[in-house]
Amino acid sequence: MRSDLELQALVQGRLEIDRNGCLRIGGEDGPFVIWHHDSRIERTNDGRIKITDGYSGNTAYVGDEIAMGGGQENRVPPATGVRPETPTNVTEPIPDACAAGEIWWAGRLLTEKERQRLLNR
Repeated sequence: MRSDLELQALVQGRLEIDRNGCLRIGGEDGPFVIWHHDSRIERTNDGRIKITDGYSGNTAYVGDEIAMGGGQENRVPPATGVRPETPTNVTEPIPDACAAGEIWWAGRLLTEKERQRLLNR
């Protein structure tokens, strides 16, 4: 579903690929990232994985410390035992291995200069 809406919570951490090949922020237990529909994920000539944010055009590489806007969806089953459904309004279906845990709906990826300014507040 194409949308120009942007959630504006903030997440910071290292952009990583977990053991299942899912892009997460902050490691194996960090939130799985659902990127904006106009974002691009590609492998560079030197073998790194580069993400170009569809909101801002800013880029990050797997292994970078990043900060980005967005919003979190808690995928952990509530005490009632009812598990929320996996989001379906995405370009590609979310693999089951990536849908466990938290999901981060990506907003604008900050530049390194913007991220450093946040850290120095």
